[in-house]
Amino acid sequence: MSQMVQDHFSNWEAPIEQMWVRNGCEVWIKRDDQMDPLLSGNKVFKLKENLKLFKEGSYKTLVTFGGAYSNHIAATAALCQMERISCVGIIRGEPTSPLNPTLQRAETQGMTLKFISRSDYRKRDEADFIQTMVEGFELPYLIPEGGANKAGIEGAKAMLGKRTEHFSHIVSAVGTGTTLAGLALNASNNQRILGLVIHRYAEVMTDLLPMHEGLKDAVQNIEVKPAHFGGYAKWSAPLLEFIRMIDRSLSIQLDPIYTGKALFTLTHLIDEGHFPEGSKVLFLHTGGMQGVAGFEERLGHALFNSTDMT
Repeated sequence: MSQMVQDHFSNWEAPIEQMWVRNGCEVWIKRDDQMDPLLSGNKVFKLKENLKLFKEGSYKTLVTFGGAYSNHIAATAALCQMERISCVGIIRGEPTSPLNPTLQRAETQGMTLKFISRSDYRKRDEADFIQTMVEGFELPYLIPEGGANKAGIEGAKAMLGKRTEHFSHIVSAVGTGTTLAGLALNASNNQRILGLVIHRYAEVMTDLLPMHEGLKDAVQNIEVKPAHFGGYAKWSAPLLEFIRMIDRSLSIQLDPIYTGKALFTLTHLIDEGHFPEGSKVLFLHTGGMQGVAGFEERLGHALFNSTDMT
C-alpha cells in the first residue's frame, strides 16, 4: 500500500456519536462514512487486505464485479486512481448513454468498464467464466463482487477494536455478508452482531462459510433480520422521510439502499423491545453516500429536501 493511502486510512479513528436513548437502550453510531467521500465505510476495510495481496503478488490489473450503482465499484476505482493501478469493472447489464454518476466517475478515474448481460453476470463465481472475463488483461488480480473473499473478511475485522468493546450489540447493513463475517470474527465475547439484510436472499452466510476457517464458530454470535423493503434498491416514502428526519435532527446523512434501510429497521426493532433494557447498541455507518446522486437521478426524488426533481 502506498504511503499516500497509508497516511489517509491506516490511522483512521471514526467518530462514535450518541444518537438516542430509546426504549431503555443507548444507541450510538460509528461514522466511518466520514473517512472520505468515495473511499469510506466498509468498502475501504474490505479493499485494504486485497490491495496488500495485489502488491505482494506483483499483479498488474485489478479486476472486480459490480452493479451499475455499486459502492464497491466506486471505491475500487477511487482507490486504484490513488494507487495508480490499472483496474477493470465488470458491470452487470447494458451500458447507458450517458453513464450514471457512479460509472461516469469510475471511468473518469481510469477504470475500464466491461458490461455483460445479467444472465452472464450470474456466472461470476464460476472458474471457467472468470477465466474468460480476465483474458487479455495483464497479470489480473480478481476481487469478487462486494469484496466477498477471505481478504475482504480479514479487512472488515478492523472495523471493531478497543473503542467498540463496551457495546453490547453491533449492528450493520448487510449485502454480501463479508462485513458481517469480519465483525463476527473480531467481536468481543459478550457482543452480539445484528446484520440487517438489504436484499431478499435469506442465507447470506452460506457462500462465506468456506472462505474463512473461523466462521463456523463465529456465526453462532450472529443474528440476521430482513431490511429490504421488498428487495434490493426498493424503497418507500416512509423510508425517505426517515432519512430526511435523521439529516434534519442529527445532521447524519444516510443512503436509501443500505444505511437508511438498516437504521430505519433498527429503530423499529428497538421500539418493539428486541433489545434488553440497558443495551448499548452501536450502529455502523458503512458509507455508500456516492450512490445518492444516482438514486436521485434514477427515481426523480431529492433525498435531503422535499423538492421533487421531476
